[in-house]
Amino acid sequence: LKNHIDVDVRSTQPVTISINKDIPELIIYLKLINKSPFLDIEFDRGEFSLWLKHDHGMQPLSHICFLSKTFIKKGETKEISYKHELNYFQKEFVKKIKDDKSPLANLQSGKIFINSSLYPNTVLELNLDNKPCKIE
Repeated sequence: LKNHIDVDVRSTQPVTISINKDIPELIIYLKLINKSPFLDIEFDRGEFSLWLKHDHGMQPLSHICFLSKTFIKKGETKEISYKHELNYFQKEFVKKIKDDKSPLANLQSGKIFINSSLYPNTVLELNLDNKPCKIE
């Protein structure tokens, strides 16, 4: 089953961090592709650490766990978005790197939990590095 599932971020603005809202937040858009010709799957949950790469290095921003039971038919692609509120210290860190040339997001130590009729509780491990990150 693992060979029939691709996980990535969407191509446009996959990671957006909004620090000027009343409640600052980050939004991550994942893209799941079920390439199986036979099995429908269910995305159950995911977790990963979000690191930001900027002009002065790379630092962790947050560890993220999310639930989003999403059914994906064979041969289908679905996008899943996740919103996460930023605390004061996260917001201040993002403010400091806001004007860097091109901050990038790394989704590291990721685990995606998938279910199907033949393969329940399948875990996909992944790292998604150097993804565009928009800070507004």
